[in-house]
Formats: sequence, structure tokens, C-alpha cells
Amino acid sequence: MNLEKEIIALKNRNTKYIHEREIYIVDLDPTKGIEMNKMRPCLVVRVYNQKHLIILPLSSQHKKGKEIYKLKKLSFLEKESFVCCHQIRIIDRKRCKKLIGKIPDPIYLEIKKILGEFLRIPPQEPNGHKSKEKSLLDQKNDLITYSKKE
Repeated sequence: MNLEKEIIALKNRNTKYIHEREIYIVDLDPTKGIEMNKMRPCLVVRVYNQKHLIILPLSSQHKKGKEIYKLKKLSFLEKESFVCCHQIRIIDRKRCKKLIGKIPDPIYLEIKKILGEFLRIPPQEPNGHKSKEKSLLDQKNDLITYSKKE
């Protein structure tokens, strides 16, 4: 099934069944301090349990930084968007108002890699095995171990 047909099928589903890679319109209010607020698209990165999700908010304002992933304009997003890995949040699934789409696996893996580096978690392949690429923390530890041997 191609991505467009998958998106149409997903939109006809309610928010009872939420999955990773899906983008929902989420009500992030109330917030405190610098947290992103209002109704906005958010990427589900983990279904934590039956009630809670781990999400990354999206912004249409141009942002830069190594913790930001620039999403090219996707058919279900009105504007070019930026995934804000530094704004990771755990929310109640009741905050999810409407499913708007699902991002392709390659993009999702890139975002998870950025999130992993931001949280200093080594990247993993979709099947759960560690990636052959080392995280920045692993590279640093290798350098420390190597310098101690000399």
C-alpha cells in the first residue's frame, strides 16, 4: 500500500489506536515557560503505555540547531515543518485530537537518530539491534579507553 492510501485509511480511524510515526493535531495547553503551546501537529515517537505517549512537537517557524529536523513539505502538512527534538514531552493520549498523517520510515529513523544524539542514546535499527554507527557518547568513551591504554 502506498503512503497516500495508508494516510487516507489512517484518517478514517479514531484516536483509540495510536502508533509511532503518526502525526496528530495535539492540544499542548496548558504549558509553562518555554514549552511549545496551542494546538499543533506532533509526531508520536513512542506509545509509552495505554494512556501516555511520547511526542515531538512540530513548528512551522524556521528553526536551526542539531536537535531540529527539517521536514520537507508533506502532503498532509500545510507548511514546511520542523520537528523539535528538544521539546520532547510525555502527554496523555486524550490530548490527541485528529490524525493527519504518517511519516515514512527513512525520515522517522533520521528523526530518532537526532533524538538519540540529543538524549545521548545510541541509535537502533528498526528490529531493535544497535546500529553499527556509534553515538557521540560511544565515540568519546572509545577515545578515553584508547588513551588509557597508552
